[in-house]
Amino acid sequence: MDGLNHHDFPQTDGDRPAVAQAPTPRRTLVSQYEALGQVVEIAGSGALIEIAGRRLSELIDDPDPSVAMSGQVGSQIKIDSGRRWLLANVRGLRVTDAEAGVVAAEIDFLGEGDEDPQTGKLVNFKRGITAYPIPGSKVYPVTGNDLKQMFAADGNAHIEIGTVYPTKDVRGALYIDAFLGKHFALLGSTGTGKSTAAALIMHRICELSPEGHIVMVDPHGEYSAAFKGCGELFNVDNLAMPYWLMNF
Repeated sequence: MDGLNHHDFPQTDGDRPAVAQAPTPRRTLVSQYEALGQVVEIAGSGALIEIAGRRLSELIDDPDPSVAMSGQVGSQIKIDSGRRWLLANVRGLRVTDAEAGVVAAEIDFLGEGDEDPQTGKLVNFKRGITAYPIPGSKVYPVTGNDLKQMFAADGNAHIEIGTVYPTKDVRGALYIDAFLGKHFALLGSTGTGKSTAAALIMHRICELSPEGHIVMVDPHGEYSAAFKGCGELFNVDNLAMPYWLMNF
């Protein structure tokens, strides 16, 4: 027994030394633009990012208006999560390091989309996110092509009511069933076009569904001129009320 070579026996799993698996490298999405900054803090509905002030200045003159506005309040940015682009809206800005030119931005998540491996463009955008980014994730400008995917309408019944700011060719659409199935309000200060927007929306709906029925209560007579060619107008001069409707 003393002369036996123990290496002649097959080793069991317990005898084999553990082999460390090489970590899978984190996939990096490709952007044609240099990063604006990075994620520094994550919350349930949004995040805090740090942006290099010089990048905001560099982007101002970009020919793509969406890129030129990226990082400013009201604009959109996108975050590399390693497997999908996460898109978010910039809600607020503040200076955190004036000497280094660092700006902190509060963002609200809008949705996520994949990257087309052939073209590098954003595809399959959907509202809401399935996973949050990690601190250190890179932040990039959103392009006009990204906004086209974000606001693209599918085959469901919809109306187009305008152009998405700051682009010149991205159309803003509303899905009719979802729009009319909920309460909504048009808000704005005096003279900003609330009545015009309401008339536009109603006209678009009537064009799409000419057999539909819409009743508009207009106590100030704002819409009589807008609908005189595509509806019936009732007022105290021509409205006949049945006797049984009276409460006396």
